[in-house]
Amino acid sequence: MNIDMTSLLTNKEDNIKVDMDVVIDKELLDKSDIRQINDVHVNGEIVNDYDEGYLFKGNIKGVMVLPDDLTLEDVSCPFYSTLDEKITDDAINEDNGLDLMPILWQNILTEIPSKVNSGNRDIKLEGKGWRVISEDEVEDNNGVSPFSDLQKLLDSRKE
Repeated sequence: MNIDMTSLLTNKEDNIKVDMDVVIDKELLDKSDIRQINDVHVNGEIVNDYDEGYLFKGNIKGVMVLPDDLTLEDVSCPFYSTLDEKITDDAINEDNGLDLMPILWQNILTEIPSKVNSGNRDIKLEGKGWRVISEDEVEDNNGVSPFSDLQKLLDSRKE
């Protein structure tokens, strides 16, 4: 996603408007937890800040598909990020082009939630000799920790 910066560099214009759909490269997705990313749109402007170089102000929005934390099912997560990024002179190439993708990708990554849940509450998590218990079941044990047997085993090994 290359933006021609010539009009700003030559002071012909005060800003460059950016309003476009963005396609995220599959290689970037492969290096993250994002399985798929759709409907990515960036809107904003690049302005000349004479004190500090150039600034990109705007927003990016879209929908990322992430794995559910428990079932690994696909979960669609909309995201929206406000951008206020400083652009250094070394980010502008010799053809007066600016690649906005590193800035956009960095901001997309900050929008990945730490936990994703599909909302499916009918999940049965149990196996041979174990099961996941709810907070209510822990409180119903009359203050006895579900890990008390494990603690006894660990204490016996210390002796």
